Amino acid sequence: MIDARVQTLSLKATPDAVTQTMRQVRALLVTLHPDNAGVCMNAELVLAEILNNIVEHGYAPGALGEIEIQLSMKDNCILMRTCDGGCAMPGLSLPDPDQPDLDVDLSDLPEGGFGWFMIRALARNLSYERKADRNRICLEIPPG
Repeated sequence: MIDARVQTLSLKATPDAVTQTMRQVRALLVTLHPDNAGVCMNAELVLAEILNNIVEHGYAPGALGEIEIQLSMKDNCILMRTCDGGCAMPGLSLPDPDQPDLDVDLSDLPEGGFGWFMIRALARNLSYERKADRNRICLEIPPG
């Protein structure tokens, strides 16, 4: 069953715009899935991580970029798609799915890599494509 309620949001690729948009997203997620706060929280965590990655790594500092978000429901899952015109992901693929090695001295812990591990743990059917100078990330947040 596909829910006809598809919500589309656009934002500037800035930290402040991400913060403001995530307030809107929180309200939208509750309307899409009012009976499951856990799936809404997981969707919010995943989307915030993706948006922050786009802002931090996709666009050069000071560049004027745009991000589009699409949220909908299908079979009790929250579907998400982000689209942006920032830099392509290295190797035109999603980052390595392995969790960073935590069995190291605190000073040797890697700076990054934890966000994508979290995204992969909470999402399914995660995909990335680069087409016509646009990045598109699609995923599902399952219930439960």
